[in-house]
Amino acid sequence: MGQLLGTLALHPREPTAFARLPNEMVAKIFEQLCFHCQSPSIFPNADTDDVRQRKATLARLCRVSKRFRAIAEPILYHYYATGNCKHFLDDTDPNIRGTRWQGSNDYLLSFASRLVERPDLASKVVSMQLVDHSAAYRKYNEDKNLELLRALLKQSEDKHWLSCGGLSQTIEGWLSDSDVLDLWKQEAHRWVMCLVMVLSTNLRNVLIAVDNNYLAFPAFEEKALPIGRLPSLTHLGMMSCRDTPYHLAAVRGLLASAPKLETIYACDSCHVNVWDSHPQPHRRHNTGYTPIPCAGLKKLVICDLFPPHLEEFLWSIDGLEELEYYWKVFPLFRARLNGVLLQTKDTLKRLCISFLPCHESQLGPEPHFWYDIVDVKMDRIESLAMFSKLEDIAIDFRSLRRESDEDEDDLLVNFLPKTARRLRVSYVVDNMTKSLSKLANTAPDRFPKLESVVIGVTKWPDGISDHVADMRDEVERLFVNKGISFAWREDTFGPCVYTLIPGATKPGLRLLPWKEEDDSAM
Repeated sequence: MGQLLGTLALHPREPTAFARLPNEMVAKIFEQLCFHCQSPSIFPNADTDDVRQRKATLARLCRVSKRFRAIAEPILYHYYATGNCKHFLDDTDPNIRGTRWQGSNDYLLSFASRLVERPDLASKVVSMQLVDHSAAYRKYNEDKNLELLRALLKQSEDKHWLSCGGLSQTIEGWLSDSDVLDLWKQEAHRWVMCLVMVLSTNLRNVLIAVDNNYLAFPAFEEKALPIGRLPSLTHLGMMSCRDTPYHLAAVRGLLASAPKLETIYACDSCHVNVWDSHPQPHRRHNTGYTPIPCAGLKKLVICDLFPPHLEEFLWSIDGLEELEYYWKVFPLFRARLNGVLLQTKDTLKRLCISFLPCHESQLGPEPHFWYDIVDVKMDRIESLAMFSKLEDIAIDFRSLRRESDEDEDDLLVNFLPKTARRLRVSYVVDNMTKSLSKLANTAPDRFPKLESVVIGVTKWPDGISDHVADMRDEVERLFVNKGISFAWREDTFGPCVYTLIPGATKPGLRLLPWKEEDDSAM
C-alpha cells in the first residue's frame, strides 16, 4: 500500500480507479501514511526515516488534485514533528556510550503562520514533537523569518493568544536589529513553540525536548502561558535536548494550561536550583504555597527527580494510578522512598521503580560494584502491603533488600499487598529462594490474584551465578504447580532512559520490560 501511494504521489493526476472510490474510503487509505493514525498512543519522531518519508508522501498527495488535497491535507496536519532530538547509544562500539545529534531547520515559524491562516487545519493537529535545538532557530535573524515572527507577535497581541511579556527584550528592541543575539532567538523560538500549542485547539499529545539554559524559559511561566489554554492536552513528554536538566517546577505555566492532563513522561528532571526558587510543598500549610497544578494526573513516568521533590510533586496529585520512577543520579542526602510512595497508597494500581545501573564498560570487576553506592543514599522500601489497589509491581532488588540482609521467609509475603497480580524483581544479585518459596506456598490463599512472577538477573561474562541456578531448580516448580506463571529474564546494563517515552527513540526499545510480550526482546 505504501509503495502504491508513493508512486501515486509522484504523478500529478488522479487515477481512474480512485475516482470511483468514495471520499471516506480514500481517507482510510491515506491514513495508512499518517504516523498518528497508525500509532495514536506514541509521540511522532521525525528523526526516523519512515516517519519522514510517509509525511513527505502525504504532502505530495496534496498536490495531485483538488479532491486529493481536500482529503489528504487534514490528515497531513494530524501531527507536527520537528526532529532534532535523536538520542541513542552508539551501535558501532558496545563499550562506548555515545549520542548522535541531528540539527536542521524545523520550519516552526512557517508552521505557526499556516495555523494562523488556516484555523480549520489548526483544529486537526492532535500530536506534536517540539525540540528546542539551536539548529532550528539559527536563521531567525533572516529578513523573511523576522517578518514572519513580527507578524505572529502582532497577531498574538491583537487577538490575546499568548503574552509576549516574558521575553527579555521588548519586541521593538530586538526585532529592529537583524543581528539578533542567540539568547533572544532562543526565547523567540520557545515563544513560537508555545504559540503553536495554543493555536492547536484539539492538541492531545506533546513531546518537548529542551536545549540548555532551560531556566530561562519565560514562555512557560504562569503569567505568560494562559491558564487552561491547552484544553485537550492529555499526554506530555519532556526531556533535555543536551546535558542541562530541567525541573517540573520550572514549567508550572505549561502544566496549569492543561486541565485535562492525564500522563507525564519526564526524563532528566533533576535540576536542584529550580525547585528552591519556589515555595516548598513540605511547608504546604503555609499561605505562600501553591501546588503544581496536576490534580487529575493518572500516570507519571519520571527519571532522576530527587525523592524529596517527587514527594512534593505527588502532594499535588489526587488520584495517581500508575507510577514509574527511575534514577541514575543520587540524591544529595539520604532519602526514604517508603514515605514518598505512601501518598499514593489508596489509588496506585501499578508501580515500577528502579535504580538504573551504569554502562557495562564502567563497571568494576566484581558483580556488586555497580550497585554498592545505592546503600549510601537510598533506603530500601519497607512494605507495600497497605496499598489497597496495587496490582502490578516491578522493583529492583536493592530497593527491596540488601545482599547483606538474610533471605527471610516472610520478606515478600510481608512486602506485597494482597491485591498483587504481577511481580517483577530486577537486577537480583543474591539468593531469594526462601522468600520466593514462601510466596509460592502462601498463594493463592494470601494472594488470590497473583498470576505472574518474573525474576530479572544480570548476565556476567562468566555466565549466570550459582545462586540463580539454585533458585531456578527449587522455586520455579512451586509457582507452576500453583498455576502461577514464573519466568527468568536477563536485565541489561546501561539502559537508555529516553526509551521510557513512547516514540522518543529507536522503535522497539524498552527501559525495563513490563508486559509478557516485551520480555521476549530481552
